[in-house]
Amino acid sequence: MIALPNILRYEQSNKIANTIYLLLVILCLVQIWLPTYFVTGDGPCHIYNASILKEMFLDKDESFYHSFYTINYQVNANWVSHVLLAILLFFFKAAIAEKVILSIYILLFCSGFYKLVSALQGRQTFLILMIPLFVFSSLLLSGFYNFLLSMSLLPWLIYLFIKYIENRSLNLILPLIVLTFIAYLSHPMSVMFLWITEFIILLFYIISKNNLSVAAIKKNLVLLGYIVFINLPAFLLMFIYLNNQETFTLTYHPERWNELKEMKILAIRSSNEYGILVIAGKIFIALMLVTVFYFKKSRMSFSFLTISLVSLFIYLYFPDMLLNGGVFIFRVQWIFYLFLVCWLATIHLPQIITITSGILFSVLFIYLSFIRIPVSIECSKGIEDYLPALNFIENKKTILPFTFEKTGVNNKGSIADICWVYQHGFDYLGSEKKLIIMDNYEGTTTNFPLKWKNFDPYHIENLTGIEGIPPYADIDQYNQYINLDYIITWHYNPTKHNDSASNQMMSKIKSQYTNIFVSKSRQVNLYKRNH
Repeated sequence: MIALPNILRYEQSNKIANTIYLLLVILCLVQIWLPTYFVTGDGPCHIYNASILKEMFLDKDESFYHSFYTINYQVNANWVSHVLLAILLFFFKAAIAEKVILSIYILLFCSGFYKLVSALQGRQTFLILMIPLFVFSSLLLSGFYNFLLSMSLLPWLIYLFIKYIENRSLNLILPLIVLTFIAYLSHPMSVMFLWITEFIILLFYIISKNNLSVAAIKKNLVLLGYIVFINLPAFLLMFIYLNNQETFTLTYHPERWNELKEMKILAIRSSNEYGILVIAGKIFIALMLVTVFYFKKSRMSFSFLTISLVSLFIYLYFPDMLLNGGVFIFRVQWIFYLFLVCWLATIHLPQIITITSGILFSVLFIYLSFIRIPVSIECSKGIEDYLPALNFIENKKTILPFTFEKTGVNNKGSIADICWVYQHGFDYLGSEKKLIIMDNYEGTTTNFPLKWKNFDPYHIENLTGIEGIPPYADIDQYNQYINLDYIITWHYNPTKHNDSASNQMMSKIKSQYTNIFVSKSRQVNLYKRNH
């Protein structure tokens, strides 16, 4: 092992690291609040559903919404962000309510990992400066708010669990029960990894004591009993939830290694971010290799190394379509990075290594931020372009949206070329007026508070479907089920979208509907049904 001198006193080092960390967290928040709308894939859909829940709670026009939706009363995951958004919509407009939710995630995530990493390290060091790089990911830009809120509680739960098994303080039991239950109601995946973490930490804790006396065994059994009690409410709900999941087989996926080392999951808007993230991946790998030389036997080091290896196994062998949806593996990949940071924190690295690593990750994050902010502002302009159409839409009507360019287009090409950021962009309209918007995918599953009642637009035979590329719907078939009052298109280009299905659909729209609004950019067209 190479002994390297300290270049700063620890008190001075901590003060500098804490100041930089605070500035990086502020930069995270700036990226959320600077655009008028921080546009994500599913975010507008969550806002729309939350606004319906708010109206139902107030008993306003409940009969209008009940003609199309029924409330899912199952105590299920994916509820927390909807409930929070519904509450926030009493006080704020949709764009602000969404930013508050994302700010809560950022603050909980950053403060939680600050506490956990600092506790594992035994003191604050520059390693905490790695955390902001992982705040933004394709998971956030996909609009997975429930998952992110749940994950923001994970470092807090691990931190409290470690404190509990070390101090046996009964005062920690209630916070652990409540936070675990809330984490489950937000998304089950974080709770699964919490239980993996708790089991491994507890296992190494018992092994490290190396005491097989009757008194020690009784003491450990009491500890285990309390841990079971803490997790019992969430465990019972998880058992019911997993009982409805399909079985799967384990298959090795070697191609996932490349995705892992390139860290492209952390890109959110533009492919211009990829080069920076590849550099970040190489620095991360180099840091881990250096860490091996300074590895010492300790309970927490072995614990978080084992947790990281278990996460890696899940990433390499599990299928992507789990937990009633896809993108399971991307979530595991992101979680794996976070556990590796925790493992690095358990190793006492020379100060020069932690300072260099922290500064490098900080610089990369700042560089990424300056790439992302202009694109986020441009994405917001796309939303602002079609919002004036709301003035031409009557209250209590149905509307079918078609987005022909899901990444957005301007005179330079795609706006956000790696994310379908406009997938549900029109759903912002549903938070301003009482509308039934046909692209509400949440109503097709049992994971969210609302379900389609008698009519499900996602289960009509629609070729590519309303979310396809290009989108398609049989207008006549829709009108057999409901009176489809409005159709709105975004970035339809008759030269580019010249396939037979698109031509047929647009021909029907123009024959049965009248174009009543064209946006300033001429990319948004609103059609009203002829009567």
